[in-house]
Amino acid sequence: MEGGQEEIMTDTDHKEWHTIQIDDELFRLLQREARPLLDSPNDVLRRLLLSYLMVKTPKTRMSQYFSTGDSAEYPAPIRSTNTRPAPEISSDEFVRHILDERFEGGFQRLGRYKYMFESKTDLVYFQNFNSPHLSPWYRLKKKERDFLVASRKAAWVCLTYPPGRVAFLFPIRAIEERVRAAGYPYDDLEITITHKRNRWPQLDWDIRQYRYDLS
Repeated sequence: MEGGQEEIMTDTDHKEWHTIQIDDELFRLLQREARPLLDSPNDVLRRLLLSYLMVKTPKTRMSQYFSTGDSAEYPAPIRSTNTRPAPEISSDEFVRHILDERFEGGFQRLGRYKYMFESKTDLVYFQNFNSPHLSPWYRLKKKERDFLVASRKAAWVCLTYPPGRVAFLFPIRAIEERVRAAGYPYDDLEITITHKRNRWPQLDWDIRQYRYDLS
């Protein structure tokens, strides 16, 4: 890969290759996600894209993306081994529960945002990941991030994972401090929470103090 060009494997027998153009931001992302001395750029893209498809694509359609045996290389959705699983909870129910339990109430939905809520003292922005998976994925875009930072109220980002009945509730100031400390270079924050380990890998951050479990 040179000069912003990237080769991508397109068929399952690895015989045909194509050249595409990528920008500097994506190039740096590939560098950050690569395992040193092990991964080619194609390996990184293949791992990230197919892992994403495992979440977004119904199981009956996955065969069009995987060749025989491929799926073992990528993280599979979590399957509970409990004989008596916890009752399912929707994103809306989980959001309302957190607003009622962690704050003083009086919230109204703010503008066009379905999951941004405002009270007299607090501003809370929710993102919800609803598919069972080892590493729920979120993105905090620059527009929403700047809006929260500029608020004169106590501003929060809450990342919920209803299948695991767990959420992480961050003050926006704590996120911004960690972004600066980690030297994270992008305006949009990519977030892959490893909830079993209580980590935000992109910021190399132990986030257990911000964890909230729904009993």
